[in-house]
Amino acid sequence: MGVHMNGLSFRALFVAAQLARLKLGSGMARRVALLSVSLAIAAATSASTAGRLAMAREALAASRPEAAAAILREAVRADVSCGEAHGSLGVALASLGSEHAKEADAAFAASIALEPRDARHHVNRGLARQASGATVEALECFEAALAVDPGHSSALVYLGDALAELGELHGAAAILSRAVEVAPRCGRAWNRLGKFWHETAEYDEAQRALEIACEVAPHDAEVRHNLGVALRATGRFDEARRAMEQAAALGGARDQALAYYVAPPGTVAFGASSTPSVEAGRAPLAAVPPLPHGWRESLAAVHVSDVASAAECSALVAMAEEHAAAAGGWGSGGHHDAHPTRDLVVASVPPILAWLNAKLASTLLPLLAAQFGVPEAALWLTDAFVVKYAPDGQPGLGPHVDDSEISFTILLAPDGSFEGGGTHFDDLGVTVRPRQGQAVSHCGLLRHAGCEVTQGARYILAGFVRAQPLAEEWRSVRQHLRERGEG
Repeated sequence: MGVHMNGLSFRALFVAAQLARLKLGSGMARRVALLSVSLAIAAATSASTAGRLAMAREALAASRPEAAAAILREAVRADVSCGEAHGSLGVALASLGSEHAKEADAAFAASIALEPRDARHHVNRGLARQASGATVEALECFEAALAVDPGHSSALVYLGDALAELGELHGAAAILSRAVEVAPRCGRAWNRLGKFWHETAEYDEAQRALEIACEVAPHDAEVRHNLGVALRATGRFDEARRAMEQAAALGGARDQALAYYVAPPGTVAFGASSTPSVEAGRAPLAAVPPLPHGWRESLAAVHVSDVASAAECSALVAMAEEHAAAAGGWGSGGHHDAHPTRDLVVASVPPILAWLNAKLASTLLPLLAAQFGVPEAALWLTDAFVVKYAPDGQPGLGPHVDDSEISFTILLAPDGSFEGGGTHFDDLGVTVRPRQGQAVSHCGLLRHAGCEVTQGARYILAGFVRAQPLAEEWRSVRQHLRERGEG
């Protein structure tokens, strides 16, 4: 229940704070919450070390790390020899952000000095260091944890993760495989092993590991979602959608891929499209994965097509800017790890999502089916986002390939509102610069780059489309990418 003070428990005080946030105005809610925290800290000054640790755990459970840190400072002052108090203080401080990283690391150092045989302190210090970008130092912490407890499954999982982040793939595979041997019923270990195999494009291994993860952790939404992503990568679309829906039902975030229009079964294959379209060029066949059934020739082409009016595009830009302003601006991190962009995910902006789904049904999917010889019903838009390129933010994007069989970008910015920009295709030796409302569509595995904008702002809506019959040929695709140094 927590330590009591005048009949009120610490947990009750935090419940009161949460209720105040719901029922009162923001200013009043903050005052009530601060009063609750103050009362809890006052209780901590007269509590035992065990009581303070219990109160700090309740604070962290209530998502109040600042209160937990204040309580734990009291605990450390009262009992400087308690390693658990120092370690818990490190956890609370690390969760407050990078500005507390130095103090957090000092707290972990104290906990390790007092309890050097407790692997948890080494692991927590490593996680804090990894979160602050010090991956090499984090790796050393995980190794220290394993030195005192060779079978510590969490240390093995996090060490494998750190090795993968540093590009030590062989070592990461060995460590993560050892993790599942040590803890064969640990869903987290199997999940991380599955993610590793997926990241290294070993999709059969990824699916096997993630299926085991689902067996040992059947109620884990993240595990179920990761299985869906792995199934999707090999063209097992129906199974992938079911896994993602199950993940959402378990309380996980709903994958954006489930929000986009998919042509129903029976839609005319290779549907004809009346949308005006021209070829901007063709890549050499050596640049395209060696796929059967004439797909290689189709995927060599880069197309430019009229898909939206100027009024539609201007409205989309206004909606994107309105959403960005409400969210605090265009974030710099993006949602892609390898090639991040300043973007907004379309599924998170309802009016843009509604527009795109209507456009997929009426124009985009029939167009892509006709251009690349793939049935409409076999196309699945899995990632869509609005990007803002500008000199004072992100001016462009370096050479890369997409995680898609087919990609498109629609220019939303008015003609003449920016300078520079365009998509450069290395294998074609050309830069394609569409007009407002035009889409550039191409095989996502062709190497391309976003040319830098030197003045103004260039807005695009980009989409990554998985094509089932092409995804099923993933072994040939991955071998091709490895040979070109892309995989």
